[in-house]
Amino acid sequence: MGITEEQIKELDRTGRAQSRLKILAPIGGTVIEKPVTEGRYVKKGDPLYSIADLSVVWLMLELFPDDAAQIRYGQRVEAEVQSLPGEIFSGRVAFVDDYDLHVAHFLVQGCDVWLNNPRKPLEASGTSGMKAALNGIPHLSIGDGWWAEGYAGDNGWLIDGGEHTDHGAMDAADADALYTLLERDVVPTFYDRDRDDLPRRWLTIVRQAIRTVAPRFTTRRMVKEYVEQMYAPAIRGSGYTFATDNADRTPDTGHA
Repeated sequence: MGITEEQIKELDRTGRAQSRLKILAPIGGTVIEKPVTEGRYVKKGDPLYSIADLSVVWLMLELFPDDAAQIRYGQRVEAEVQSLPGEIFSGRVAFVDDYDLHVAHFLVQGCDVWLNNPRKPLEASGTSGMKAALNGIPHLSIGDGWWAEGYAGDNGWLIDGGEHTDHGAMDAADADALYTLLERDVVPTFYDRDRDDLPRRWLTIVRQAIRTVAPRFTTRRMVKEYVEQMYAPAIRGSGYTFATDNADRTPDTGHA
């Protein structure tokens, strides 16, 4: 439980606790919460830190069609990720077949924050992140694709490792920026609960995600702007007139 065999033997030998006791992590992982700080008094039973065990990790990968044809269900694979250099994850392949809106319901409703960390500028668009934000899931992403426009400062988090020409330096900087955000902002905000056990600060971000994304990143807005800014001016310029009822629209005979 974080105490070495040598420390236990020393307690047995002396019969008294040391004035300074170093507590070791019982498992390997990432510290996601540290409620104590140096100099603070703690009582017996107070939590010191929380660790996210990395023994089970789901990785979502996108494959080229030619590569996908070589992958089989249940096949054992090894994967490396940019944010954990040197770590090799072993596991088996699983597919989400026929991904559609119905399947997306299950993925979105079981998610608290939508992480998107491609290497810039390889993000094509980011419609999955738009979908998540529309359903109240704050976005945590590299400033690429749609998030370069969608991030408003209070509707999610921007992973900003700066500009680098070297891919290794870029990956390291982005990883550092991601972990800093998780430690200082994302995790503390999620676990900050009031007397009703509600994460008020988190819910404010949830509402802002919906409020800022819904009016801008939808097909309705896109089609409306196409009609108002492109199609309608083009039709007017061609000489066609708009009917005020359901009658067929006819061209102006003076502009055949």
